[in-house]
Amino acid sequence: MSSGREFSRSDSETSAKVAIVSEAMARKFFPNRNPLGLRIGFDGPAACGEIEIVGVAKDIRHRVPDDRPVEAVYIPYTQSPATELGQMNLMVRTAGNAAPVIASMRREVQAIDRNLPLVGAQTQAEEIDGAFGSQRSLATLLSIFGMLALILTSVGLYGTMSQAVGRRTKELGIRAALGADHGDLLWMVLRQALWLIGVGVAIGVPLAAAGTQWIASMLFGVKAGDAVTMGVAVLGMVAVGMAAAYVPARRAMRIDVVRALREE
Repeated sequence: MSSGREFSRSDSETSAKVAIVSEAMARKFFPNRNPLGLRIGFDGPAACGEIEIVGVAKDIRHRVPDDRPVEAVYIPYTQSPATELGQMNLMVRTAGNAAPVIASMRREVQAIDRNLPLVGAQTQAEEIDGAFGSQRSLATLLSIFGMLALILTSVGLYGTMSQAVGRRTKELGIRAALGADHGDLLWMVLRQALWLIGVGVAIGVPLAAAGTQWIASMLFGVKAGDAVTMGVAVLGMVAVGMAAAYVPARRAMRIDVVRALREE
């Protein structure tokens, strides 16, 4: 509690209606003012008259994984409008397996009122997994598209390197005839691939950095400008590019010198 008081037993159905607002609510609707003692009201079917603000609570995150605090108003359960009754959430802290605790809670609730249902009982881990369901589906879909893009990039780089090696067949044959070592020829071909990859990285990294603001809202647990993530992505592309260039480079090492010298 930032300021004011918490709810008490005296906040009953017949007492004056009170509420506690979140810090975000106070900042938005009562800027530069102390909200304690001020009155608010609800419109629509949940209208419950004038309500006095008796406390300001710290912000909490209601929408996972959105980390932005939302404006919230808390009212005592005993003063809830009739349309809102029955929507109480009971949270129990336990250690170990939660299944026996849930079964015990059901028995206790049934002992108090057999007609009182206990629905939606789940652990915090299950609640979080459910909240991240759509994000996981989107991440899986984007991962599939990313893998397809990586495959297409590898195929394109392989074709480019194969064509480049094919155009230099005569040159490679002459170098081999003059005594060039196969390792030197291999490195010469790979160096060209490194140059192409370097150009791609030099163009792609700034573009990715510029687009971080657009994708920031889709990320959770990873910063949009995370250097480690960016570094891993660059190293992955370099590894894929070198692997795609290695095959035509090895093929160039098996070129027959006499045939290469006869190439036009």
